[in-house]
Amino acid sequence: MVIVRSIAKYIKIIPRFVFLVCCSLLILFGVRLYNGSAAIVGSQTSSKRVFGKENASSQTPHKHSPVRHVAFLKVDKAGSTSVGNIFLRYGEEMNLTFVLPRNHTMGGYLFTSKYFFPPPNDTKYDISCAHAKYNRTKYESFLPSDTKYIGIMREPFSHFQSCVRFYRPKRVLDITGKNPVLNFLSLSKDFRNKTDRVEIICNPTARYLGFPNGIFNKKRDQGQINNYIRQLEKDINFMLILEYLDESIVLMRRILKWDLRHVLYGKQVVNNVEDPRLKFGYEEAMLHKSCAHLDYRLYNLFLDKFKESVKNQPSDFRDEVAYFRTARIKYNNFCLSLLSDVKINSSISFDGSPWNKPFVVTRENCRKMYMGFAEFSRYIATETEFKSGLSILIQPYYKNLFPYC
Repeated sequence: MVIVRSIAKYIKIIPRFVFLVCCSLLILFGVRLYNGSAAIVGSQTSSKRVFGKENASSQTPHKHSPVRHVAFLKVDKAGSTSVGNIFLRYGEEMNLTFVLPRNHTMGGYLFTSKYFFPPPNDTKYDISCAHAKYNRTKYESFLPSDTKYIGIMREPFSHFQSCVRFYRPKRVLDITGKNPVLNFLSLSKDFRNKTDRVEIICNPTARYLGFPNGIFNKKRDQGQINNYIRQLEKDINFMLILEYLDESIVLMRRILKWDLRHVLYGKQVVNNVEDPRLKFGYEEAMLHKSCAHLDYRLYNLFLDKFKESVKNQPSDFRDEVAYFRTARIKYNNFCLSLLSDVKINSSISFDGSPWNKPFVVTRENCRKMYMGFAEFSRYIATETEFKSGLSILIQPYYKNLFPYC
């Protein structure tokens, strides 16, 4: 009887024991599953911070049709040579047609047959990245209606310094004294406004962007200025800002829907002549603001628009900028090392990312990245002659073609 009662007691306990064991196993499995998931999430977060591999399907270049028609509005001494090379390399790789200047330098005063070859066979070109004063009507006669217009700007006083050091304009350098820049900027407004040229020295960006000549003289028409600025806002799809060049290039890439590898750039080195007489201090900067009224207004306007665009970007924008900068530096360091030794013939590989497919960089890629516009134009002209059978004669350099700085 005692034995029967003991057995019955254990029979009652067993279900409870089994239930507790099952609960314990479920809890243990859940904890392990949570820890594994957390580790995976942590690993992905770490990768995103280091490599910029956040899910950015809306920006992945492989899923969109890239823009094939671009007008790059170059401005002297504002980083336009480095950026222009992006369009040259992209168009050459994609077998697109370029607006080619008749001379072997940067471009021409206007988009006319005097300075540029007209479109072949009554068609239109794909890309323009040569120097030319902006005129919408002239540009539209060379380029398709769906062309994206991209400009570039530089902080006006920094731009002024670069122009004076590089071009050494006589109106500044011929002034006697220890500080010709200060003396030039100290001239009275009445004297300064007697000629277009002095204003052009102060406002090169406005000049390149096509402001009418009358705006530069003493009879400034504020209504005309306001109307033209409003029209520029409508015409230009995006304005690169030199002081934020990497961020600008990433924004541009998103607008053009290009693979990130196509917008990697190499900084073109320009050797300015050092002159101890050329001083650019606080006093010069304050005087320059009065002289460069148009360029400051344009710069501040498009800088605000740029910052607003950055603010409205998806959360992966900063990751892409960081990834782009890392890839650009890696690309540049490899190319500079490779080009310094003609005996080296190696290549370097780049992994894929949400913004680019995997790609390989060779000596030829490096050579084209650091090729100047004039040399690249001659190269493209030669290729065009070979493919089309046309004879394209690159004429001698036109002197004083760009006296704006």
